[in-house]
Amino acid sequence: MQQINLYQAEFKPKVVILNSFQMLLIASAVLLLIIIASFFSSSQYDDQKMQLMTEQQTFNEITQQSNSLKQEILQYGEQPLLKAKLASLQRQLKQQKAILRHISDDSLTPRPASLLL
Repeated sequence: MQQINLYQAEFKPKVVILNSFQMLLIASAVLLLIIIASFFSSSQYDDQKMQLMTEQQTFNEITQQSNSLKQEILQYGEQPLLKAKLASLQRQLKQQKAILRHISDDSLTPRPASLLL
């Protein structure tokens, strides 16, 4: 069975995928999504900007504290009495550790007489 096309080329029905109203709705939705995304992006930018300012302020405070401590160290300079005291304490600590090692050594623990034979 054959079909006969009675439409001339100018009278053929045209396939319309999207009409102008649907295209306007889609464009409006895309524009609305872009506006919402830019609003959230701006909000996040402001939050991060505030956080950065806080971090910079904290960093500056810590840097100032560090510099003041360095100045104090330079101001007091080398103190031979403190160095001598530190060396003395370190020697005492080494001696105490040696004594503790010697006391806790297994060779000093008493053994039964039967094991000595």
